Amino acid sequence: GDVTEFTRAVTMCSAGSAYPKDTFPTQKAVLYVPSLQELVTVLDKALRSHFSSVTVSIVDCPDLTVNPWNVASPGLCGSPRIADVGGVPNLIPLVNKENIPYFDLDVVAKECELPGALVVGAGAGSSRFVGVNCELMPNVKTASDTDSGQNRSMFSKVSVEDGSCVHAEYSSKEFSLLANLFLCEGQPGKAVLSDFIQERRTVCVVIV
Repeated sequence: GDVTEFTRAVTMCSAGSAYPKDTFPTQKAVLYVPSLQELVTVLDKALRSHFSSVTVSIVDCPDLTVNPWNVASPGLCGSPRIADVGGVPNLIPLVNKENIPYFDLDVVAKECELPGALVVGAGAGSSRFVGVNCELMPNVKTASDTDSGQNRSMFSKVSVEDGSCVHAEYSSKEFSLLANLFLCEGQPGKAVLSDFIQERRTVCVVIV
């Protein structure tokens, strides 16, 4: 990403209440952003603890709009933000089905001071849209004053008929309960890539 910029952390706390999609309390913070070279060093060291052969490097990001990535924007650079929307308190002790909070990705982008942002991450899909609880994989170029955006999101749910996993396109920008999101301008740029990993040494799960 743009290592000279700060990443803004935006926490939107629903506190168990169903706020209108365009109004919810927001807390903002400025976070430290490491250089790409610092990321290379940290990832290389961590991965070598679990794999016998590792190569971590800084490369030009490919066009992410094409297969196999199919991201809604060509890159992951430009004014990076992270947003923690809603939260686990909306799920415990049980979901209040009469007061489920719903959120909108276009509104989240505006709250992050980045209308038109690319938004990717993980969250809970809207039961009003899908009909049941589901897992959401948001992949959206949000709307701006000059562009209506693009939605390449997917969702997964358990079929009520046979218990199988259903994985399908998700055309709504609405989500509910909680989401952990990364936002940026969607521009191409430099990226850190772990492009060679071989022979796991440990049973530890590594997420990069």
